Amino acid sequence: MVAFLVDKVGRIPIGIGISFASALLSFSFLFGYNLGITFFVYSLVAFSFASVAYVIATEIYPSYIRAYAIVGRLSGTLAPLLLVSLSQLGLFHALVGLCAFWLVGFLAFTLWGIWGKETKGKPLEEIS
Repeated sequence: MVAFLVDKVGRIPIGIGISFASALLSFSFLFGYNLGITFFVYSLVAFSFASVAYVIATEIYPSYIRAYAIVGRLSGTLAPLLLVSLSQLGLFHALVGLCAFWLVGFLAFTLWGIWGKETKGKPLEEIS
């Protein structure tokens, strides 16, 4: 059903609709409506139409950039899970894991500052 709507309606109107529906559903949490029903409806939206966001991300980039994007997205998803798992072992392990993430971020920032290039106003093919 989602694939049919994406082809007929388009991705941008569906994305706007998803954002609007999510905003409306968030008000039900604020005013304390039946949270079970609200969570169920929100889950239906998230598991059906919200999957369009993941389809768009794989379609807009060329193939040679797509692999890096998938690794980045997967790392961004798994990193918080790793920190939560480390926190189960104790605060020390969680802080060591967090410091490792900070170190990688600092190294990336430093290397980009040295060898990075400005990409403002350039097409994607020219950047890579």
